[in-house]
Amino acid sequence: MDLDGFKPINDRFGHDVGDEVLRLLARRMERELAALGTWGRLGGDEFVLLLADPARASTVREEIQNALRAPFEVDGHAITVGASVGVSEETGGQHDAAFLIRAADHAMYVVKRGRGRRVTDHA
Repeated sequence: MDLDGFKPINDRFGHDVGDEVLRLLARRMERELAALGTWGRLGGDEFVLLLADPARASTVREEIQNALRAPFEVDGHAITVGASVGVSEETGGQHDAAFLIRAADHAMYVVKRGRGRRVTDHA
């Protein structure tokens, strides 16, 4: 997952506000989407999720988008962010974590270019 519209937050409000948005986002993901699986921040505004139940791969994008709908309140500003979500699925135990992350990253960039269309790469 890569946040959409995050750079303008840093540019307009400063990196302290951007950092607080990331902290609030992490708390919200833990609170509202913990049941999906294990979250981690790869760096910058990019996150990875290891799904607890692979059957939810078809709905994970929508669930994340729903969790991000409400704005984040920081220093008197209501700040909204979206996310581009790429999904990769392991289907036969043949690929390692690095391969799956690259496949999900590729799918995420396809989504970004496609203005939100859901794309799933099957590994």
